[in-house]
Amino acid sequence: MIKQFIDFLLGLRWGDEGKGKWASYLLCLFVKEKKRKYKAIVKANGGSNSGHTQEHEGKKFVGHILPSGALFPWITLLIGGGVVFDPVKFKKERDELKKMGIDISNRIFIAHNTILASPFEPFIDKALEYCKSGEKIGTTGSGIGPALASDKYRNGLRMFYLFREDFTAKKNELFKMQKNLLLKFYDEYGYKADINLVDHAETLWIQAIEEISAEWICDMSEKIMELSEDGDILVEGSQGFMLDVDWGDYPFVTSSSTIPTVLCSSLGIPHTAIRNVYGVIKPYETKVGGGPFPYRMDAENEELFRKAANEFGATTGRPRSCGWLDIPTLNRAIKITGTNKIFISKMDICPVEKMKVFVGCKKDYMHGFSEITVGDLVSEEVPGWKNDTPVANLLHHDNFINRISGHLKTDECRVEIVAVGTGPNSSDYKEVFI
Repeated sequence: MIKQFIDFLLGLRWGDEGKGKWASYLLCLFVKEKKRKYKAIVKANGGSNSGHTQEHEGKKFVGHILPSGALFPWITLLIGGGVVFDPVKFKKERDELKKMGIDISNRIFIAHNTILASPFEPFIDKALEYCKSGEKIGTTGSGIGPALASDKYRNGLRMFYLFREDFTAKKNELFKMQKNLLLKFYDEYGYKADINLVDHAETLWIQAIEEISAEWICDMSEKIMELSEDGDILVEGSQGFMLDVDWGDYPFVTSSSTIPTVLCSSLGIPHTAIRNVYGVIKPYETKVGGGPFPYRMDAENEELFRKAANEFGATTGRPRSCGWLDIPTLNRAIKITGTNKIFISKMDICPVEKMKVFVGCKKDYMHGFSEITVGDLVSEEVPGWKNDTPVANLLHHDNFINRISGHLKTDECRVEIVAVGTGPNSSDYKEVFI
C-alpha cells in the first residue's frame, strides 16, 4: 500500500476563506517548530479566477497561477494538470516576484497535461454571462469555463503542445474558431468585444508562452513520487466546496471540481496517498457571485464586517456578501470532502456584540438553496468579542470556538479545530486546545 504523504487544503464555503495564509502556516511549521517537513506545494485546480494571498516577513504576494509558497525558497512549486494555466498571468507573477528578489525558475514545475488557456477565452466567458436571460452566475470573467469546455471537446491546448511541431497549426485552428465565436455573439446577441483589447491579449499571450521553459514541464505523477522520497506534499485547492461543479450550489458554481478527489486526476496519484484534509472557514460566511444566500446579514451588519475584515475579492476586487455561519451545510462539506482538521480564519474580527449561527433548517433539503428562505432556518446567538480583545481570551471554554466545535462533532463528522487566525501574516495565529 502506498504511503500517506499528501495533505490537502481546501475552503469549505464559497472560497475567500484565507487558504493562502494557512498554506503558509503549514509550510512554515517545520522551519519554526520542526513538526513536519513539506517538500513541495501543488496548485491542483482552478486558474486565474482564484487568488490566494500570502504575507510573510513583510512581503505580500497574491498568487493566481502560482501556488502559495512562492515566498519560501525551500519549497518546490508545482502546477497540476487540473489547472487552467494562463501564461500571461504566470509571467506577471514571475516578474512580480523577481522585483521582490525572488527567482522561482529553479523550483517551478508544470504538469505536461495542464490545460493552456487561450487569450480569447476571457472574452467568451464575459460574452456567455452577457447573453444569459436569467440570473447571472457571477463569473470572474477569467475564461475558466470556456477553457475547460474546449478541453472536454478535445480541441483545446495542453502544455505539451508547446513543444510539438504541430503547435502553431493547432493554436491557429483554435484561435480561428474562438474569434468566429466572438463574432457570432455580436451578430446574434449584440455583445461586442473591443477588437483592440482582443488583439492586445493575443500579443501578450504569444510573448508569454515564449518564456515558458521546457525544463519546467514534467510528468507530474513521477515528479510527485520523486519529491515524496524525502518530504511530504501539500496540495492547495482553489475556490471552495460550495463552488464545486458537482456538489456545490449549482449552477452558481465554478466549472471544475474543488474537492480532494481532484488531486487524483490532476496529479496522477491514488487517493490512498491522502493523509489529512484541512478545511478552512471563517466565523461568518462570505460570498461573491450570483445565486441565493439565505443567511446573509442585514445591510448594517454586513457593512460592519466588510469594512472590519476587508471583504473584497482578491481576484476581482468585488465587495463580498457577508452572512452568518451555517453549520448544517458546513457539516455536509466536511462529510463529503473527508475533512478531519479545520482552520478558522479572521478570528480577530468581530465588530458586533452578538454573533449568529444557523444550526438547522425546518425543512429537509437534499441540495442547493433555491427553495430555502430565512424563515426556514433555525439559528442561535453566540456572544461576540471585540476586535481589541486579547487573543488568549478567544480560547476561553465558553466562547464561539467551543460552541461551533460542539456542533461539528456529530456521528458523521469528527473534526479537530487546529488553529485560529489572528491576522493576515503567516505568523498571526493561535493554536487551539479543546
